[in-house]
Amino acid sequence: MKISKRLLSYCLPYAGILSFAFILIVLTTVAINFLPVIIQKITDQCLITQNPNIDERLNLLVKLSILYISIAGLGHLIKYLQGLLTAYIGQKIIFDLRLKVFKKVLNLHQGFFDKTPVGTLMTRVTSDIERLQNFVTDGALGTIADLVMLIGIMSYMIYISPQLAITIFICLPILFIFMVFVNKRLLNANRNIRDRQANLNAFLQENLSGMSTVQSFNKEDLIKKDFDKRHLKLRSAYYDEVRWFSLYFPTVEAGQAISTALTLFVGGIMIINGSSAVTLGTLVAFFAWIREFFRPLGSLSEKAGSFQVAIASIERVFNLLDYEEKIKNIQNPIIPSK
Repeated sequence: MKISKRLLSYCLPYAGILSFAFILIVLTTVAINFLPVIIQKITDQCLITQNPNIDERLNLLVKLSILYISIAGLGHLIKYLQGLLTAYIGQKIIFDLRLKVFKKVLNLHQGFFDKTPVGTLMTRVTSDIERLQNFVTDGALGTIADLVMLIGIMSYMIYISPQLAITIFICLPILFIFMVFVNKRLLNANRNIRDRQANLNAFLQENLSGMSTVQSFNKEDLIKKDFDKRHLKLRSAYYDEVRWFSLYFPTVEAGQAISTALTLFVGGIMIINGSSAVTLGTLVAFFAWIREFFRPLGSLSEKAGSFQVAIASIERVFNLLDYEEKIKNIQNPIIPSK
């Protein structure tokens, strides 16, 4: 939580742009999620009814189709602008953070560089920042968009048919518990990756810069065995990450299939029994919402994995920024007399 708050502090200078991006996210959610409502009206008022007459139904079908295309086009245009804006904000935040990290390195005392391998510092300034960049640009702001989209879809579902909405929401607690379980293991795997990657980079930098010494003492075989051992540990850490991350999408897809089956079953029974609460158009609209509902849910699963990757990198970057500067420039130095 402390890390998230600290990272959020880098967003405060761009609060105005972030607010505008949030407005675009809300507009996109309202527009895109209204489309199944139009499908519901087309199904109920144009396709399966005999009243009014065919000419009036055709006229209504044309109007609703034009409305569908207009709202879909506007929604995707807003979504495009939102994507550009969030990418711009993300790049600005990463620019500020990268500059701060480099300034910190320039002000550290010489003893720090004697104890810290250059490869480790290179990992902080390049690899760790790049992972953080991917998360800030695509993950953090994208997570907000996905959450708003989910809230919008759930609101539409509850408004149109609370019975079918509750049927779908039954699956959510199980999915949530599973994601929390996997996220904890992803975080551990990514910490291992970052530590072992830095260890391998430091090993490479040390031996490549001292290659003449290695060859002079005929230590090539020993260095190769040491490299193989470190490399295998890194491969094992990456395998753990992939193993846990690969469980996300099958679970989300299974949740979507179960929700679709439950909606079809419950909604079908209500229609067969002549319930006025659910129509065929409502059922068709819910199928569209289910598809849209699990799309951001799957995206959130992916971003959760990205967040675990970023947290491991953020911890390392902030540890560098928090390193105490033992040699500091005083504000009012004493100038020796000539």
